Amino acid sequence: MKARMVCGVMLLGMTAWACGCQTAAENGAWIGAGTGALAGQAIGHNAKGTLIGAGVGAVGGAIVGHEIDKSRATQPPPPPVVVEQAPPPVVVQQAPPAVVVEQAPPPPGPGYIWVQGYWTWTGTGYAWTSGYWTMPPQPNVIWVTPRYERWDNGYRYHPGYWHRY
Repeated sequence: MKARMVCGVMLLGMTAWACGCQTAAENGAWIGAGTGALAGQAIGHNAKGTLIGAGVGAVGGAIVGHEIDKSRATQPPPPPVVVEQAPPPVVVQQAPPAVVVEQAPPPPGPGYIWVQGYWTWTGTGYAWTSGYWTMPPQPNVIWVTPRYERWDNGYRYHPGYWHRY
C-alpha cells in the first residue's frame, strides 16, 4: 500500500514538472494535490481518502498560489530605460566656435563618467555647456558627445545622447 502511495506522489511530481508550470497557482495546485493525497491516504487508509485529499489539497494549493501570483502582479514595474536614440541633427549656417579645452577635475566617486564640454546651438547662437561628471542612467551605456559636421552650405549639429553598447 505504501509503495502505491509513494508511486502516486512521484507521478504527481513528474506530471507537474512535465507540464512546465508557469505560475504559483499551478505549482500550488500540484503540490497541494500531492500533499493532500498523502494526508488523505494516511487518514482514510483507502483510495477514496486519497482522492478526496488530493482534490482538497489541489484547490487549497491553487488558492494560495493564486494569491502569490496576485501579489507579484501588483508590485510596481521596474523604472523605464532612460537611453535615448540619436536625436535628429540641426542644420546651422554659421560655424561653431573653437572647442574650449577643459581639464576634468577628479571624479566625485566610482562609476562617474566625464561629459566633455560642448557648444550647443540655441536657435539664435551658440552657448557653451561646461563639462561635468555624471552617473550613466543605466549599465552598459556610453555618452556620445555632441558634434558638428560640414553640410552643404552650413553645419549639421548632432546633439549628444546615451548609447547602449
